[in-house]
Amino acid sequence: MDRLEEIQAVVNAQTKLIRQISYNDMRWLIKQAEEKKNLEEELDYLDSKEFKRQCREWEKIQSIKKGANNMTNLKDEQVCPYCDYKVEDSQSNWDTDEEIVKCYSCEKEYTVRAVYRFEGFAIEKQCKKCNEWTDDGYYICDCFDEEEDVI
Repeated sequence: MDRLEEIQAVVNAQTKLIRQISYNDMRWLIKQAEEKKNLEEELDYLDSKEFKRQCREWEKIQSIKKGANNMTNLKDEQVCPYCDYKVEDSQSNWDTDEEIVKCYSCEKEYTVRAVYRFEGFAIEKQCKKCNEWTDDGYYICDCFDEEEDVI
């Protein structure tokens, strides 16, 4: 019986070792699968429109920091960056909001937004006496009387 107990102890030890190896292998496989999933999610994100938009924004910020004039990269017309198809003015995106557009010619998508430059406010005053408008408040009409208030 001692020999039987000895054999049983060896079998139990080997079974425990096999289970431990299988458990470690399974943990390793699970870890590899999680890493692969994370890599796939990362690749999907790198291929996403959101990431590309963030890259364009980052490039704009970098060009501004370097002192580059980002206004020189603007086009006078809305043009597809893939096939150079010119969009009619009536169908162009004139809003300052970024919009995803599908090209009528090559059917690829790109983003577009109109960029406007603020030059200042045009301010005018109106004379109560002659109703003439004065440019920027500096031009004084012919009938200006110092006692008379301007609207």
